[in-house]
Amino acid sequence: ISTYKEASRLMTKNFKGYEFGEGKRKVTVQNVEIWQKSNKMIIAMTLAGTVNGVIYLSGYPQYNDVTKEVYFDKLEYVLDTKNVLAKSANWLVGNYMLTQLQERCRYNIEPNLEEGKKAVLAYLNNYSPMPGVFVNGNVSNLAFQRIQLSNQAIIAFIKASGKVEIKVDGI
Repeated sequence: ISTYKEASRLMTKNFKGYEFGEGKRKVTVQNVEIWQKSNKMIIAMTLAGTVNGVIYLSGYPQYNDVTKEVYFDKLEYVLDTKNVLAKSANWLVGNYMLTQLQERCRYNIEPNLEEGKKAVLAYLNNYSPMPGVFVNGNVSNLAFQRIQLSNQAIIAFIKASGKVEIKVDGI
Protein backbone atom coordinates (compact mmCIF):
# COMPACT_ATOMS: atom_id res chain seq x y z
CA ILE A 1 0.00 0.00 0.00
CA SER A 2 1.35 3.40 -0.97
CA THR A 3 -0.55 6.59 -0.16
CA TYR A 4 -0.85 9.15 -2.93
CA LYS A 5 1.14 11.57 -0.76
CA GLU A 6 4.04 9.09 -0.54
CA ALA A 7 3.79 8.22 -4.25
CA SER A 8 3.81 11.96 -5.08
CA ARG A 9 6.93 12.42 -2.96
CA LEU A 10 8.70 9.55 -4.76
CA MET A 11 7.65 10.76 -8.21
CA THR A 12 8.79 14.31 -7.39
CA LYS A 13 12.13 12.88 -6.27
CA ASN A 14 12.43 10.92 -9.55
CA PHE A 15 11.32 13.76 -11.83
CA LYS A 16 12.35 17.04 -10.14
CA GLY A 17 14.83 18.82 -12.37
CA TYR A 18 14.25 16.42 -15.27
CA GLU A 19 14.24 18.29 -18.56
CA PHE A 20 11.95 17.39 -21.46
CA GLY A 21 12.10 18.85 -24.90
CA GLU A 22 14.18 19.39 -27.96
CA GLY A 23 16.23 22.31 -29.26
CA LYS A 24 15.25 25.62 -27.66
CA ARG A 25 11.90 24.28 -26.49
CA LYS A 26 12.43 22.69 -23.11
CA VAL A 27 10.60 22.38 -19.82
CA THR A 28 11.84 21.25 -16.43
CA VAL A 29 9.70 19.36 -13.92
CA GLN A 30 9.31 21.26 -10.65
CA ASN A 31 6.80 19.10 -8.75
CA VAL A 32 4.62 16.00 -9.16
CA GLU A 33 1.32 15.20 -7.47
CA ILE A 34 -0.66 11.98 -7.83
CA TRP A 35 -4.28 11.01 -7.11
CA GLN A 36 -7.00 8.89 -8.65
CA LYS A 37 -10.21 9.77 -10.41
CA SER A 38 -12.62 7.39 -12.13
CA ASN A 39 -10.21 4.44 -11.68
CA LYS A 40 -7.48 6.35 -13.52
CA MET A 41 -4.31 7.60 -11.93
CA ILE A 42 -3.82 11.32 -12.36
CA ILE A 43 -0.28 12.72 -12.44
CA ALA A 44 0.02 16.51 -12.22
CA MET A 45 3.45 17.82 -13.25
CA THR A 46 4.31 21.45 -12.61
CA LEU A 47 6.59 22.62 -15.42
CA ALA A 48 8.86 25.62 -15.90
CA GLY A 49 10.67 26.71 -19.06
CA THR A 50 9.28 27.36 -22.52
CA VAL A 51 5.87 26.58 -21.05
CA ASN A 52 5.03 27.37 -17.44
CA GLY A 53 2.06 25.52 -16.02
CA VAL A 54 0.77 22.11 -15.09
CA ILE A 55 0.40 19.13 -17.38
CA TYR A 56 -2.09 16.51 -16.19
CA LEU A 57 -1.48 12.95 -17.27
CA SER A 58 -4.05 10.25 -16.74
CA GLY A 59 -3.76 6.56 -17.34
CA TYR A 60 -4.37 3.10 -16.03
CA PRO A 61 -1.52 1.60 -14.01
CA GLN A 62 -0.56 -1.79 -15.44
CA TYR A 63 2.11 -4.38 -14.74
CA ASN A 64 4.46 -6.02 -17.25
CA ASP A 65 5.37 -9.45 -15.88
CA VAL A 66 8.35 -9.83 -18.24
CA THR A 67 10.12 -6.56 -17.36
CA LYS A 68 8.69 -6.44 -13.79
CA GLU A 69 7.64 -2.84 -14.39
CA VAL A 70 4.58 -0.84 -13.46
CA TYR A 71 3.63 1.49 -16.33
CA PHE A 72 0.66 3.51 -17.55
CA ASP A 73 -1.62 2.25 -20.28
CA LYS A 74 -3.53 4.72 -22.44
CA LEU A 75 -1.66 7.73 -21.07
CA GLU A 76 -3.43 10.99 -21.96
CA TYR A 77 -2.70 14.60 -21.09
CA VAL A 78 -4.32 17.98 -20.51
CA LEU A 79 -2.32 21.21 -20.32
CA ASP A 80 -3.34 23.92 -17.83
CA THR A 81 -1.34 27.09 -18.37
CA LYS A 82 -1.80 30.80 -18.97
CA ASN A 83 1.49 30.98 -20.86
CA VAL A 84 0.92 32.43 -24.35
CA LEU A 85 3.71 30.26 -25.75
CA ALA A 86 1.66 27.16 -25.01
CA LYS A 87 -0.40 27.78 -28.13
CA SER A 88 2.67 27.39 -30.33
CA ALA A 89 4.34 24.67 -28.29
CA ASN A 90 2.86 21.72 -30.16
CA TRP A 91 5.88 19.63 -29.20
CA LEU A 92 4.79 19.77 -25.55
CA VAL A 93 1.36 18.32 -26.11
CA GLY A 94 2.38 16.20 -29.07
CA ASN A 95 3.41 12.58 -29.22
CA TYR A 96 7.10 13.39 -28.62
CA MET A 97 6.48 14.72 -25.11
CA LEU A 98 3.90 12.05 -24.31
CA THR A 99 6.33 9.32 -25.41
CA GLN A 100 9.08 10.77 -23.21
CA LEU A 101 6.72 10.94 -20.24
CA GLN A 102 5.44 7.43 -20.81
CA GLU A 103 8.99 6.06 -20.85
CA ARG A 104 9.91 7.97 -17.66
CA CYS A 105 6.71 6.90 -15.87
CA ARG A 106 7.88 3.31 -15.45
CA TYR A 107 8.86 1.74 -12.19
CA ASN A 108 10.68 -1.58 -11.85
CA ILE A 109 9.30 -3.38 -8.79
CA GLU A 110 11.65 -6.38 -8.86
CA PRO A 111 13.81 -4.92 -6.03
CA ASN A 112 10.62 -4.31 -4.03
CA LEU A 113 9.52 -7.92 -4.52
CA GLU A 114 12.94 -9.15 -3.32
CA GLU A 115 12.78 -6.82 -0.33
CA GLY A 116 9.28 -8.08 0.44
CA LYS A 117 10.46 -11.68 0.19
CA LYS A 118 13.27 -11.00 2.69
CA ALA A 119 10.80 -9.33 5.05
CA VAL A 120 8.44 -12.32 4.90
CA LEU A 121 11.32 -14.77 5.44
CA ALA A 122 12.09 -13.05 8.76
CA TYR A 123 8.70 -14.27 9.97
CA LEU A 124 9.32 -17.80 8.72
CA ASN A 125 12.52 -18.53 10.64
CA ASN A 126 11.45 -19.83 14.06
CA TYR A 127 9.25 -16.78 14.55
CA SER A 128 7.22 -16.88 17.76
CA PRO A 129 4.11 -14.70 17.64
CA MET A 130 3.24 -15.87 21.18
CA PRO A 131 4.84 -18.15 23.78
CA GLY A 132 4.91 -21.78 22.66
CA VAL A 133 4.00 -21.07 19.02
CA PHE A 134 6.71 -21.21 16.34
CA VAL A 135 6.43 -20.45 12.65
CA ASN A 136 8.92 -21.82 10.11
CA GLY A 137 8.90 -22.07 6.35
CA ASN A 138 10.04 -20.56 3.11
CA VAL A 139 8.79 -18.43 0.25
CA SER A 140 9.69 -19.73 -3.17
CA ASN A 141 8.13 -16.89 -5.14
CA LEU A 142 6.37 -13.55 -4.82
CA ALA A 143 4.30 -12.71 -7.88
CA PHE A 144 2.68 -9.38 -8.59
CA GLN A 145 -1.06 -9.84 -9.22
CA ARG A 146 -2.71 -6.47 -9.83
CA ILE A 147 -2.98 -2.82 -8.87
CA GLN A 148 -6.07 -1.28 -7.34
CA LEU A 149 -6.62 2.43 -6.84
CA SER A 150 -8.56 3.56 -3.78
CA ASN A 151 -9.44 7.10 -2.72
CA GLN A 152 -6.44 7.24 -0.36
CA ALA A 153 -3.81 4.88 -1.76
CA ILE A 154 -2.40 2.65 -4.46
CA ILE A 155 -2.77 -1.00 -3.46
CA ALA A 156 -0.62 -3.74 -4.97
CA PHE A 157 -1.77 -7.34 -4.60
CA ILE A 158 1.02 -9.89 -4.41
CA LYS A 159 0.73 -13.69 -4.35
CA ALA A 160 3.24 -15.65 -2.26
CA SER A 161 4.10 -19.28 -2.95
CA GLY A 162 5.92 -21.44 -0.46
CA LYS A 163 5.56 -23.58 2.63
CA VAL A 164 4.66 -22.62 6.21
CA GLU A 165 4.82 -24.88 9.24
CA ILE A 166 3.36 -23.90 12.61
CA LYS A 167 4.46 -25.77 15.71
CA VAL A 168 2.63 -25.43 19.01
CA ASP A 169 4.50 -26.73 22.07
CA GLY A 170 2.56 -29.42 23.90
CA ILE A 171 0.51 -30.51 20.89
